[in-house]
Amino acid sequence: MSDPFPPPSLAADASSPFRIVGDDEKAREREEEKEEEKESEEQTPPEPEEHDFSFRGTTAEYFRIWLVNLLLTVATAGIYSAWATVRSRRYFYGNTWLGGANLEYHANPVSILLARLALLGIFTGGAYWAGADAFRNAYYSLGLAFFLPWALVRGLSFNARNSSWADVRFSFARDYKAIYFVFAPLLIFYGALAGYETFYGLVSSDMSGLFIVAVGGAGLFFVLFLPLMIRSYHRYKAGRHRLGDVRFYLHPLPALGYYGALYLPQIGALVFSFAAAVAFGFVFGSGAAEQVGETGNGADNYFFGATVGVFFLFFYMFFFFLTQTALFRIFWSNMRASNGAVFSCDVRLGDFAFRILLVNMFATILSFGLLHPWAKVRKTKYLADRMRVTAPPGELAKLAGKRAEKESALGEELDAAEGFDFDIGLI
Repeated sequence: MSDPFPPPSLAADASSPFRIVGDDEKAREREEEKEEEKESEEQTPPEPEEHDFSFRGTTAEYFRIWLVNLLLTVATAGIYSAWATVRSRRYFYGNTWLGGANLEYHANPVSILLARLALLGIFTGGAYWAGADAFRNAYYSLGLAFFLPWALVRGLSFNARNSSWADVRFSFARDYKAIYFVFAPLLIFYGALAGYETFYGLVSSDMSGLFIVAVGGAGLFFVLFLPLMIRSYHRYKAGRHRLGDVRFYLHPLPALGYYGALYLPQIGALVFSFAAAVAFGFVFGSGAAEQVGETGNGADNYFFGATVGVFFLFFYMFFFFLTQTALFRIFWSNMRASNGAVFSCDVRLGDFAFRILLVNMFATILSFGLLHPWAKVRKTKYLADRMRVTAPPGELAKLAGKRAEKESALGEELDAAEGFDFDIGLI
């Protein structure tokens, strides 16, 4: 008699609930699971790496450098200032670190000295030629307005080629047409002044009405377009810098942010100055007026006017630091690189403007300049601690040690020999 309950067959259909899985099939299933996990990992992008800036300099070290620089610059009637500039920059560059490597500055002080002497000759000769003549002064100012963009491009190029990170040199792609377009509002303003002086000299008559229209219109144009000029300059400066073969650029910048950064602090300075002047007038104005009426002496009026001026100067500088901080944060928070790196800047407006810049200013003034090294180190360390670069894994390590392709050694030598370290304070 046959068994009514035979054991399940090893060759049973795969859909059978009584299927017995063999070792080969188990191994195949494990391989499939591993492949699925691998595909899932490949589809998931790797986490980007964060690299913090750091500054390792100290006040004591820089104070010795600064003191020697100051004494030698005074003793040599300013000639040593080129060497002082290079020594200071080498110290601050060399102590600024990112991703395990530091910045370096390689400029030749002799080149900087020769360029500064040339600039001094241009400015002095032009001022002597212009003298007190309004016509010549207008055209001298217009000439300087055209010279400024050219010198700025040379300075940016010089400083870039003489800077490096991890033995990789920076570079700057010159574009003179673009820089003159950037500074068009400035050129139009000074062109209007020169045009008025020319027309006034030709007709030899009272043209005060035309002066108000011409200069007032050009000034209004300049004020309205100044934030856009700074925005364009930021994009120009960032977009033409390279580190090896990596290009930099700025994320699209909203124009409204530049108007706010530039003019809101200035409006605040005017409002606070007016309020302080009114309050001061209520407290001291009546008593001063009585004394002036009795004595006939206007000394109190002069004192009142001087006090109001001090109020305005204080509040203007107070709020100007906000403008500096806002422009700095806009620039570095929108900096990007072609290798996927993203810069971030966590500087807070009030904290940096008042706790750092304002305190540094008062400390430097009250110490007759002796705390300048402390202030500069303090400012640099604060900024470095609040800046970082987020990049795809391995990008910074890949960049280290590379050089830009097709880099011209002759062009680098000629550029380094020019010595223009000129720049303007728009970040």
